[in-house]
Amino acid sequence: MQPTHAKQPQHTRGNTGKPVVLEQEVDQLTAAALDVLEEVEVASREGTALEDIEGAKVLASGMLDKYDALMKRLDQAQRKKLQPTMTSMIERIKKGLTQLKEAPE
Repeated sequence: MQPTHAKQPQHTRGNTGKPVVLEQEVDQLTAAALDVLEEVEVASREGTALEDIEGAKVLASGMLDKYDALMKRLDQAQRKKLQPTMTSMIERIKKGLTQLKEAPE
């Protein structure tokens, strides 16, 4: 008798229908965005070493790339749910990155 291969259920949390893996990725991205935002704000202060400013620029650019990649993978309903929590942080990171790029070296 041949074993039957049962299809593995897709694990979801609550009634959101969002896979747990995706939800974990969103949670990790949110936590990382908070860290990046703090780094950008610290680097924006007067007297910050050039090395720290450059590091903050790299972190901010990387975060924006990850956010854009995630948004492309989500469907419209998922994006709509995520945007209220992330939009403010992402906008602040973008603004901070612009300020760091425009700052005299």
